[in-house]
Amino acid sequence: MIPEAVQGSYVITATTDQGEQISHSFDIKEYVLPKYEVKVELPNVISILDKEAKLKICGKYTYGKPVVGSVKAVFCKIAPQMFWFSRNQEKDICKTYELTTDKAGCATQTVNLAVFQLNRIMNDVSFELNAELEEYGTGVILTGTGRTSFSAIVRTVTFEDVPEAYMPDILFEGKVKVIGPDNKAVTNEAVYVSAGNSQAVKLTTGTNGKASFSFDTALWKDNVNLQARSRKTEVNEPYVPDVRRPEYRTAYHNVIAFYSKSSSFLKLMQVNGKLACDKDAMVRAQYIIEGTELKNGQEILQIFYLVMSRGGIVQHGNLPVAVQPEIVNKGELSVPLHQVTNLAPFAQVVVYTVMPKGELVADSMDFPISLCLNNKVSLRFSSLQELPAEKTTLTLQAHPGSMCSVRAIDQSVLLLQKEQELTVDSVYSRLPVQKLSGYSYEVADAESNPCMLLPMPGPGIRPFDSRPFYFPENDQKNDVYNIFKGIGIKIVTNSDVRKPYDCYPWAYNERQEILMAMPQSPGGEEEQKKETLRTFFPETWIWDLVSVGDSGSVNVEKTVPDTITKWAAGAFCVSSVGFGVAPNVALVAFQPFFVSLTLPYSVIRGEVFTLKATVFNYLSKCIMVKTTLADSDQYTSRNCDGCQYSVCLCGEESRTFSWIVTPTTLGQVNLKVSAEAMKTNILCGNEVATVPDMGSIDTVVRTLLVEAEGTPQMVTHNALLCPAEGPVEKTISLLLPEMFVAGSARASVSVLGDLMGRAMKNLDKLLAMPYGCGEQNMVLFAPNIFILNYLKSTEQLTKDIQEKATRFLESGYQRELNYKHDDGSYSAFGKSDESGNTC
Repeated sequence: MIPEAVQGSYVITATTDQGEQISHSFDIKEYVLPKYEVKVELPNVISILDKEAKLKICGKYTYGKPVVGSVKAVFCKIAPQMFWFSRNQEKDICKTYELTTDKAGCATQTVNLAVFQLNRIMNDVSFELNAELEEYGTGVILTGTGRTSFSAIVRTVTFEDVPEAYMPDILFEGKVKVIGPDNKAVTNEAVYVSAGNSQAVKLTTGTNGKASFSFDTALWKDNVNLQARSRKTEVNEPYVPDVRRPEYRTAYHNVIAFYSKSSSFLKLMQVNGKLACDKDAMVRAQYIIEGTELKNGQEILQIFYLVMSRGGIVQHGNLPVAVQPEIVNKGELSVPLHQVTNLAPFAQVVVYTVMPKGELVADSMDFPISLCLNNKVSLRFSSLQELPAEKTTLTLQAHPGSMCSVRAIDQSVLLLQKEQELTVDSVYSRLPVQKLSGYSYEVADAESNPCMLLPMPGPGIRPFDSRPFYFPENDQKNDVYNIFKGIGIKIVTNSDVRKPYDCYPWAYNERQEILMAMPQSPGGEEEQKKETLRTFFPETWIWDLVSVGDSGSVNVEKTVPDTITKWAAGAFCVSSVGFGVAPNVALVAFQPFFVSLTLPYSVIRGEVFTLKATVFNYLSKCIMVKTTLADSDQYTSRNCDGCQYSVCLCGEESRTFSWIVTPTTLGQVNLKVSAEAMKTNILCGNEVATVPDMGSIDTVVRTLLVEAEGTPQMVTHNALLCPAEGPVEKTISLLLPEMFVAGSARASVSVLGDLMGRAMKNLDKLLAMPYGCGEQNMVLFAPNIFILNYLKSTEQLTKDIQEKATRFLESGYQRELNYKHDDGSYSAFGKSDESGNTC
């Protein structure tokens, strides 16, 4: 973009070969990069049991050192807003605190929560902390905001990885998880799990807040209700109006018996965590095969498996298992998963077999996989910290032949506005399908409920109650049909795959007058002074395309910019094996003694402003610092009243110096400030001031934009050049007004080689439906022909545009016939006119 670009939001749109448009927006605005970040720390949640809350506000420079300053913090309980008039509208309750940061750059405050009336019943309560941190010396104020929620829920227990159906004689396995009011896992916590009417089993959660359980299903029948709670017995608190009580959430889960006509089952077993993406894996399955369903003398039964990922079948195979007729065959088998990276984020595995008598036995399970990409990309600097202007090496590794995009930007830019990072997660989130489940309506089975054929209860039933009822289809995975449906596989078979409907007697509810089908209940020489001159302060340091070559590795030599900051670097690569993203790395550019300028975005020529320079000493010893502002013909300057420019600075201290500056020229003005560690016999505190061995003088040259006074005016001159027979010259006279601000005149030239390019870019948008009288209809009709011919000759005509244009032309042509005379001429109003035009 040119420096004079209009401020505002812009959008860049790219179109793929398939016609997909991808847009990215950015802003052009005036800004000053922040030097530090304000972070607000609040409890993740404020619980009804909490008596106090600890607030923490920290400031940290981009190079990692703490900010010293004063803090104003406002902590509020935000009342829910009603979108209608109410005299009982709750008001926010706020407390304000004036604080000072410590040596770590943080200010803390403990808040008594009694004033916020946490036990009152109120919906959607939240707490907000707004903090302002003013840097000592410069007066620069940056803000930070934090928000946290309120919860009356002390403990929540949930079931995880629990099947919807159990298979008799196979252990029923699952997990429970306990979380606190902050939704974080609670470790080493007792949790009580029961199945049906059995005695609750006491478990203890691990580091992830989870505990595993298993139940013997040999004695289970029909439906079994699971319950998990954090307290052994429920405590019923007496009700008090408008008073909120602590809540302990219990988990409930209902499991049903899996249907198998022959009592033969396949059961995939759970795995701990996610499958590793960088190696092959195996998943286990248990089987129970009823021998009476086998052929006489049968010794082998083939068990098949399918592996699905991203909406398609990617692996399949069969596993023979040894069986014997007339006995119940039990055992385990392992299903191999190959090229696991290509299966991420989920591997949907289904195992099945067809019994000799026609029954289909199956099970399925989704296995989550750690996210990684085929192209393994890594990025690292030769060291984590470097001095400004020093050489550093950035090592990039990727698949051989990869072309990589590498970038490194100032952390201050990210503080100004967060950017959307390209990560492995963001890449996978763009997958159109991650896993399948269920059937689309085009292939869904629509079957009537056979239970509707049962007779209604007899006498006394009103005609209204004789209307048919709809029973939704059961989607629980309690038969083979729903196993396949659950992973989106449509099967066409004459095997026994569906559980027969359980038809229950009609029960009549007199109060509601509704019929329902219900189940029945269950020290040395002075050295020469060494000066560091810092002049190079880019916002973007690295923005390169780099090839790793056949070796798969490349070293990129770079010079560290002069900015004292952290550089955030990242890379992504493409190659024959696919796309890859490197985890972000950082390089801190830092020196223990330096000066930093605080500048506005711009000033007006002749405007008087205060230039502030802050000197930081992160050495372990005290130093005597002298700061100077260099003279220049671009500005005038003077010392501020009562200011000192030579002071002692001990370790971890800083001091701000000021000058009164008036710019006298337009454009970019260079401001040169030096900070020198002086050799002196004066004590700094209880120490003798020292001089660092390296970098005893730090000099910074920063530019400041000086704009002209007055109001800008712009005049545009256009010229058409037609170089048909060779180069053509055109002289344009730029006439200036009689009165203008000296030095403010400037001119720029823009040349456009394709005159019609911009107008023709979206030419299809000019297609229009003809309408109106004969003349108006023709005005809209004719351009459609010209546009269609142009798009066709330039190979921009698509099928959709052609169909649209043809539709408009047909309509316009038929409409124009309404204005035709018998002699073949046309007029604006047809035969209502005395005559028409024939030319």
